[in-house]
Amino acid sequence: MDQYDRDILEALQQDCSVSVSALADRIGLGTTACWRRVHKLEGEGIIRKRVALLDARQVGAAQILLVSVRLHTAFGPSVDAFLAAVMAMPEVTQLYRLQDSASYALHVQVADLAAYDALAHQLVVFPAVSTLEARMVMETLKDTSALPLAGLPLAE
Repeated sequence: MDQYDRDILEALQQDCSVSVSALADRIGLGTTACWRRVHKLEGEGIIRKRVALLDARQVGAAQILLVSVRLHTAFGPSVDAFLAAVMAMPEVTQLYRLQDSASYALHVQVADLAAYDALAHQLVVFPAVSTLEARMVMETLKDTSALPLAGLPLAE
């Protein structure tokens, strides 16, 4: 990865709808060279997909909860069933397995606490679940999907 690739990634993280021509002008490359680089970054999986970021309040999913789930065990069919169900829940926007491997962190976005309560009831019925704790987010102070690229090593 060189500085051009980094500049392309920085620009696309801010606005992925920019035209190749405008992107090329912005980073100082020709249009064809820029298109080839973008295509290569997509082919290598560095650019996974291009999406629209929605305003949660305007679409009715403004309530955010950070949910900790502790399981009785780290592996087995009951864990697999739990994970499959959570992966299918659209309200769970992020899912992380934590260091001790029997704990998970969920980022949940719902319309209100009643919607979360219904979701929590779906979660606690799984035999693998030991404890479930939720913390309601009072205010979002930073919300970005952009990755920090400044420290990436450049190709020599």
